[in-house]
This record gives sequence, C-alpha cells and structure tokens, in this order.
Amino acid sequence: MQATVGDVASQAPDRTPAAPAQPAPHTPAEDAPTAQTPAGDVDTSLDNLLVTAAELIINKQFASTAMLQRDLRLPHAMCLRLLEILERKQIIGPHIEGRNREVLVDLEDAEQVLAELREDGDPVAEHIKTPDPDPELTAGPYDTIREPTEAEDEMETEPEAPVRKMTPEESRRKVERWIVDLHAQGELSFSATDPELRAIWKSTGNESRNWVYNVLERIARTGALRKDTSGTGTVFRIVDLEPLGGVPA
Repeated sequence: MQATVGDVASQAPDRTPAAPAQPAPHTPAEDAPTAQTPAGDVDTSLDNLLVTAAELIINKQFASTAMLQRDLRLPHAMCLRLLEILERKQIIGPHIEGRNREVLVDLEDAEQVLAELREDGDPVAEHIKTPDPDPELTAGPYDTIREPTEAEDEMETEPEAPVRKMTPEESRRKVERWIVDLHAQGELSFSATDPELRAIWKSTGNESRNWVYNVLERIARTGALRKDTSGTGTVFRIVDLEPLGGVPA
C-alpha cells in the first residue's frame, strides 16, 4: 500500500528555524564580589586588614595568598603585601620555594599578638607615606617638561670637587704622553687650542690661560716639536719623539 503525501509530510523532520536563545535572567548573586574584589563586609583599611589576615592565619595555622584571596576576597597584590608585613612582624616565616610558610604564632598567643598588632599597625607603611606637596600640580604623559631656569639648575647641580694642582713636571709629562698618542694615531700637527689640550689644562688645576702655550714652547725647545707661524695661527708639528723617549707610547 503506497503512502500518501500527507503521511510522508508527517514523517519528515521538522525544518522550522529554531527561535533565538533568550539571555538568562539577571540574578543578584552575579553582583556578589569575586575573589579579586574586596567584599563589602571586610574593612579594607590596611591596619584592619592586617589584623584580620593575622587572625585568619593563626586560627588556621596556614598562610598563603590563595587562602587570603578566597576568604577575604582581596586582590592578589594586596594579599602579597599583607604576607610581607606579617613576615616582617614575625607572625609568619619567609617564603621558601615548594613549602608552605610557617606560622610562628601558636593559638595560645593569638590574643596577645593580635592586640599588639591592633595597637602598632604597620609603622613601615606609615613611615613611607608622604603628603603631596602640591595636589593641584599634575602632569600627563605627553605634557612638555619645562627646562629649569639658570637659578634652579644651579641649585640642582652638585659643585665640582676641587682639582688638585699638578706640579709643572707632572703637567708637562701629561702633555708629552698626549703628543706621543697623537703621533701613534697618525696626527702630526695640532694647535694650542685643541679641545683635548684644553681638557688636559683643566685637569691639571692650572689657572693660567697661557699654560698650554707655555708648556708647548718648552717641549718645542727640546726638538720634539716645530712651531709653524706661517699661517693665520700657530701650528705645532711633531718632528722627533726621541726627546720624549721616556714617555710610554
């Protein structure tokens, strides 16, 4: 017996598009604080959190950031800070890789330790608090930084230590070493105003501005240098290092 069209249609799978899923209704429980959000029933001031954390750790004889996060609903960074303070207070031991922190306070001493903690708080954290000198003064990451004035710069600049004045022999030997180094670099001429010579002059502690020229004149008289005045300025040329033979190259 052949099936009718109606029978076939009744046996075919339903191809009607499904209705779009509706979002789940909002419940107040979703607004409850998570492990990363401070709970509303915990006093989040540092001193009170410190006492609460200490009491919890002593009662459980166990200390970990995960436990504080779960029970006090505090951020991980705050839990770490509390553990560091309690370690400084000698309530818990130091962190050792692969081991739980040791709780150093017994249940019998809990009341006394907590009372002292309530009274003392954390003097280290209190000490590092510094008032903002000017709350109205702010700066953003893209603000232009003003260059200090000359007076401000002088206030910030540390005074240079006085330079020990070298003897004439020490000063001359320093210039001679520089001439030997200059020759080794292939430089055979220079002037008395060379920046490196000026730096040597300042390092010797001599105040006379003619000091460099006078030293070069003395070295030229030994035959190591020849003074050339044919141009617009005086040039000293290195002609013989034999008189400077005692100077290491």
